[in-house]
Amino acid sequence: MAYPSTITVANFAAANKDFLLNNLSGTSSDRIESTSTLTNPVKMAIRHNFVPSKVANGKPVTDAYDRHTVSFSKQVTDIDDFVHVVTASITLTVPRVTDLTRTDLNDMLAFARNFTGVVLNIDALLRNES
Repeated sequence: MAYPSTITVANFAAANKDFLLNNLSGTSSDRIESTSTLTNPVKMAIRHNFVPSKVANGKPVTDAYDRHTVSFSKQVTDIDDFVHVVTASITLTVPRVTDLTRTDLNDMLAFARNFTGVVLNIDALLRNES
């Protein structure tokens, strides 16, 4: 099942923004926000990577896993025509094991969403706090 060609996501001001399909390949897609310009685009990218387990001496030494990334980026060109890009992304790395439940995954997503949803947490990150 594929995402629709237009994906709507709210920005910080809770205004819905439409990201229109620009490129689609087997494991990735690129979208551009409908009101952004080609000079200073706002983009959305979805990527999937499927990694097999590593085997040494006939035994698996690492799990096989699937990695899924969604990223948003905005390009800004300054008065000297220098391009600057800010990017925010989330990556899900999910081992292909039966011990990991959907509840485990939901918890990890909730932690990430709730942490990044607090402006003070982002401010601390931008100050290089750990």
